[in-house]
This record gives sequence, C-alpha cells and structure tokens, in this order.
Amino acid sequence: MNMILQISWAAVMMLVVMSVTAVPAKGDHWAGNWYVRRVTVDYGGNSLPRVSGSMVVYSHDLVTGRNVWLYDAATNTAGQLTSYSGGSSAYNPDISVDADGLHIAWNSSDGITLYHATSGTGFWNGTSWQPPLHERNNGSPRISGSNAAWASSHPGDPTRTDIYFYNGTTTVTCYGPTAYTLEYLDISGQKVAFQLGGEYGNVWLYDGATASQVQLGSPGNAFAPDIDVPYVAWYEKRSVGGWTKTYVFRYDGVGTSQISPADDEWITHDQPQISGARVLSHVWKPGVNGFQLYDGVGTSVLLTCGNTQAGAIGGNTCVLGADAPEYPSYTYIAYDLATGQYQTLTNDTHQRGAVRVSEDGKTIAWSEEWYEAGMRYGIFVAHYAKGDMNCDTLLNTDDISHFVQALLNPSEYLSSHPGCDILRGDMNEDGAVNGLDIQPFVSTVLPP
Repeated sequence: MNMILQISWAAVMMLVVMSVTAVPAKGDHWAGNWYVRRVTVDYGGNSLPRVSGSMVVYSHDLVTGRNVWLYDAATNTAGQLTSYSGGSSAYNPDISVDADGLHIAWNSSDGITLYHATSGTGFWNGTSWQPPLHERNNGSPRISGSNAAWASSHPGDPTRTDIYFYNGTTTVTCYGPTAYTLEYLDISGQKVAFQLGGEYGNVWLYDGATASQVQLGSPGNAFAPDIDVPYVAWYEKRSVGGWTKTYVFRYDGVGTSQISPADDEWITHDQPQISGARVLSHVWKPGVNGFQLYDGVGTSVLLTCGNTQAGAIGGNTCVLGADAPEYPSYTYIAYDLATGQYQTLTNDTHQRGAVRVSEDGKTIAWSEEWYEAGMRYGIFVAHYAKGDMNCDTLLNTDDISHFVQALLNPSEYLSSHPGCDILRGDMNEDGAVNGLDIQPFVSTVLPP
C-alpha cells in the first residue's frame, strides 16, 4: 500500500492508494476472510439490496412479477416474502435487525407493508401488516426497528406530498402537505431525515419522540441527508467566486459543522453515507476519483483505487468499487478501518450498482448487470467468515470442534483441513491462534 501524507485544514488528510489482487471473477469464492456468493441470477432486474446484520433484502423480477426476497448470509438460506403476479409487484424494500428480531418495509401495488419476524419463529414466518395511511402513491419506505417512514401523495391532491412516521402503533404526519417533491428519506431510531425541493434542496430532521422538526443546513442549498442517530450528514452547494462548490456537513445532535476541507470544492453531488460519527463522501478532482472518509474526530482520509465510483461504510468496514488500473474490469475492495488491511472481493466485467454494508461491517451486498445471451441481473453478497474453521462458508456450532483442534493441535488441524487457513481462528487478529481467541470465537459462533 502506498500512503501519501498531505497537510489539510485542522488535521491531517491522508491519501490511501490501494492496489488489488486477482480473485475469481464470477461464482462463489473465498476472498481472504470474506466469502462471496452470487445470490440471484436472472433476466429480470433487481432493486438495490439493503443490509442489516447478516440479512439482505431485495426485490427480484421473475416472469410472474417482482417480489421481495430475504437472504441470510450467515446460513446461506433465502426465502420469498411476497407472491405478486399478473402485473402486480413489491419493490424497494428496507431492513432493520435488532434485539426484537427482523423488521422489513416495502412498497407494493397494495401500498406500504411492514413485516416483523423473530429468530425463534423463523425469519420467513413473520407477520406482515399495512399501517394506516399507507394506500396512496407511496415512495420508498425506510425502517429502523419498529419505526418506519415514507412519503405519500396528499389526500385529494396528488401534486402535494405528505411524509409519514410510524412508531410501531401509530402513524402521524411528520411533514406536509408540501408542493416540494421528496428527494431523500432516511430513518434511525425515532428520527427521520429528509430532503425536499429537487434543485433547491432543504434538509429537515423530524423527532418522532417529541413530534418536533428542525431545518438543517443552509435553506435552499442542502441536499441528500443520511442519518445514524444522533448524527446526520448532507452536502451543500455554495457559490464562491462565481463557481458552485460543494461541501459536506454533519449535525451531531447539538450543532452543525463542516467536515470537508475548506479548500476542497470537489465533493460530488452524491449522498454522503454515515456510520456512527464517521462520514463517507465521494470526491472528484483532476487526477483523483475516490472517497473522503471523515473519522468523526477531525481527521480526513482519502481512499482511492483507480477510477473509484462506488463506496459504502458500516462498522469498521469501508467498501470501494472502482475500475482498477491493474485489470480491465470493475473491482470491489473491502477496507478494514481498524487494521488498515484491505481485501479484493471480486473483479470482472460486470456493471455494478451501488453497494451497501451492514451496521457491524460483516455483510456487504451489491447488484450487478451484465450481458450473457441477453442482459443478466444478479445480487452478490460478501460475508465476513472469520471463525469458519471447517471451511463450509458458514459460522455455526459445527466450527467449535475444529477451532478446539486448531487451538490445541495446530499441526493436526493443518493436515486434516487442506486448503483451510488456520488463521481464520485468529479472532483478535494478533497473528496467532491462542487462548486470547476463545472469547471472541464464542461470541461470534454463539451470539446472544
């Protein structure tokens, strides 16, 4: 890895230029401690997958219609949650996994639908229902635990929009009616961040606990919010010396601060992504196309790999998608923010859509399209499988005896597991498999 240090604004801005290593272009394969699977392949299209925990939700076109599917990367199992056909469809799902189980929201020919399941009843055997005020020309819903938000056309006036918040029992109007269109919507806990106004952006934050709202940023110039309570990030356009420049801002629950360097006008008009206090935003300037990562405490890191066009963040994992200079192809790289290590996940000639990462940074999902006797569409998922000691690509109790063998008799483990990397048992990543790995292994294989 090459690292160039540049002095910037109030802290240090580092440019991390990654190189990539060859991995299989198609099909299921190991990529370091990640296992990459092609979950769907069909001639129909897919929505952008959404991720929470090890669960991935997406809508998938089949001959009979578009429906919502759920995939569990931890167990490599999938199920269809809806059964629309004959021109009806379900689409644009969102997902949230918490201690109460699995929560999913989607739009359909029938309106907004919410779904809840617990691991005890089986994720594919949950309960679905439609909250009040769900039936009118709805936009894509977003969900966080039992809370959800979406936009609908106003009763009797389809030119106006209402934005709704559902707290698990009651639906309320958190904004509207308004003549502005809804451009972005996101939810975290009981707080909803959204942008109205198209070219003239206005970012708002609604608090479902207090039924209050506040406008964030510069009115008419704020765009594309993302939220992870208490933080909200967005970008703003500013006219400077006759030029329109773009900067990233973050609200921390108390006040707002500009987190992109004051002299960096090259932030693109893409939605920043936020994970905890960190913010990831797309940057383009002559000779550089990458992602600026603000670490939450004053340091900015510029990550790039060739012509870097896609990025996502969750937990300690940052993912970049780029036309890598080493290959005539498109490459996804997973970057570990805690260790500074990076891993090429896949490289091929597919055209990729946006990528998403789970909150814990252990599951990555993206959509692809390519030509193979017609246009083909697929959902791909990479799951972090550290602790998979029997190398069956899954993390479960079957790995316990193999971990014990690697711990107590490493030479025997190596001879009985050809092709398996014994360092998959190095759970604390100190370079060895020893007693210090027992507790993190137990926590991974037997989560609470």
